[in-house]
Amino acid sequence: LTLAKSQWNAYTRARDSGHEEYVHLAKKCDMYYRGDQWDEFDMQQLDDQGRPALTINTILPTVNTVIGEQSTRRADIRFKPRGSGMQETADILTKVFMQISDNNKLEWVESQVFTDGLIQDRGWFDVRIDFSDHIQGEVRITSKDPLDIIIDPDAKEYDPKTWNEIFEPK
Repeated sequence: LTLAKSQWNAYTRARDSGHEEYVHLAKKCDMYYRGDQWDEFDMQQLDDQGRPALTINTILPTVNTVIGEQSTRRADIRFKPRGSGMQETADILTKVFMQISDNNKLEWVESQVFTDGLIQDRGWFDVRIDFSDHIQGEVRITSKDPLDIIIDPDAKEYDPKTWNEIFEPK
């Protein structure tokens, strides 16, 4: 019970220390990307005056251009031996990575995470071992909705390894 209460307190502290503000901003950024750039008050004022609400969305094509650049300049992962390492081992690791990448459609997942980060300021990979196909497990890589991830409010660095906690409410 003490552990559950401690976990709940940590979650509510993280949730109440800026996550709602992030969600609001991220949704606004997503709306701007899609061209929905007028708020209700401004729309009503323009309508009352008989004026149209004109939107020239330069955000969408700009972001889409950057996304296109990312997809064409994707890194080609190859392992190389270091020190007394063997080339044969590096070649096997490269093939294992390619298999994991193909099984998870990693190019698509990577593009989704990049797009989330570009539009909503955060993008998340979820990497796990999945045992549903066989007992030895397989690597599963998916993207997570940035609005569902609550980060440590005391985080001082971009590297999640330095954070005390991260929450994904389900």
